[in-house]
Amino acid sequence: MSVVERSFYFIVSFWGEEFRNHFLRLCAPSLLAPGNIPALFGVRRCRLLICTTTEDWKALQADPLFALLGISATLEFVELRHPVPDFLRRPYLEKLRRAGGRHETGQAVRIPDFVSPNEVASLQVFTELQTIAREIGATLTASQGYALRLFFMSAGHKVAAIRAHADGAYGVFLAPDMVLSDGAIVELDRLARRGSKVVMAAACRFAQEECLAAFRTRGLLEPGKPLCLPPRLLVEIVFEHLHPETAGFEFDASAFCTMATSALWRVPGDGGALLHSFFWAPLLVSYGDMRTHHAECFDHGGTTDGKYIAMHFDPDRDLTVIADSDALMMASFTRTQDYAYPDSRGLLKRLPVVGSVYKIHRIHRMLYGPMGDSVKRRLYAVPVRFHSHPVSPAWEELERRAESVVSRALKKPGRLAAAWIRASWFLSEQSLRSFGWFLVMYPVSKLSPHRRDQLRRLIGKTRQAA
Repeated sequence: MSVVERSFYFIVSFWGEEFRNHFLRLCAPSLLAPGNIPALFGVRRCRLLICTTTEDWKALQADPLFALLGISATLEFVELRHPVPDFLRRPYLEKLRRAGGRHETGQAVRIPDFVSPNEVASLQVFTELQTIAREIGATLTASQGYALRLFFMSAGHKVAAIRAHADGAYGVFLAPDMVLSDGAIVELDRLARRGSKVVMAAACRFAQEECLAAFRTRGLLEPGKPLCLPPRLLVEIVFEHLHPETAGFEFDASAFCTMATSALWRVPGDGGALLHSFFWAPLLVSYGDMRTHHAECFDHGGTTDGKYIAMHFDPDRDLTVIADSDALMMASFTRTQDYAYPDSRGLLKRLPVVGSVYKIHRIHRMLYGPMGDSVKRRLYAVPVRFHSHPVSPAWEELERRAESVVSRALKKPGRLAAAWIRASWFLSEQSLRSFGWFLVMYPVSKLSPHRRDQLRRLIGKTRQAA
């Protein structure tokens, strides 16, 4: 099958009223812009795989925008289901016992093979499970709640990716709270025709509340109508309202983020910015060029922006990166209170020369620490222009300055420096906490099941007495 004959499978995974509304007000309307899915009508077959719950699918069908989507693409429901993870089995089993009135009778209760996210992952249900866990001497943390949501999202991606691979289609991965600029899908189609196997776009978070308010003020968000955002207009709006995480990547700021996974420079006379990052999202994936599909990558919360791409493609040959927002602009929106790194305005960062050296050290530490890999370092070297006006000479001057920073950050560490990076990660607060937890739990893991149950009951009684 030629690249022109192969279908585009648009893939989105979500559940719950909040993200369903984001999909209907942001992602879906932007797909309906003239230069996106409608532009492929009669040119390339399009299918939208919506991975969600039965309840959300019914609610989507009742929205007028759903019918508009159905004109340009075939809409298909993929039900979100996932096995109950090990850390949740005891609290969930106890919840089922109590719901069936069998927690005192000793009758057997069986956990279903698969559950819906509404049964375990909604905020209300997970809070209830946390309470039950405390009562029976178990623990459910907020990080496990986040992992649970990731499991369900990945479960949807897995089913849709298997389908795309079986049909030899192009997969276009979306998120419910993101928008694409008008013309983005036409650009993806052009790149596919040229033979691109994977198209990567830099991923940035922007402040959800402020950006949506700006869209409404400009009359761009109208219910039941396409969301038409030319790339430069989108850059102008969203870079006025950075999410705290993205704002923390401003290299020249005294609050430059300690978790320096990205570096951002503001450009004089332009509303956008220059970005170097190792957070990239695969927008387009050519499943027709994938011989063996390692779908098991998704089984334990694996994501498309992790090692999934490197498992299936040659990073040096098969990746096409979007380095200029005029070609394609993608924006993701997050509430300002979510996913923000702590504000760290250290003295070192404010010093003229020492501050820059220290910031480069923080970037270097991220690139060559546990979070970094060869693909991320390769992508970090790419300067990305987000611009709201034509590119001026100021961009070239800034790019030279940024290149000096990035080249030093990407310099491969020697043995001593590499050992120091590993040690500094180990000695970080989070790593020490994890190591301390290991020292406590390892002896417990060696107890017999009977002794562990006795210990759990004792902990539960102690907590209730407290």
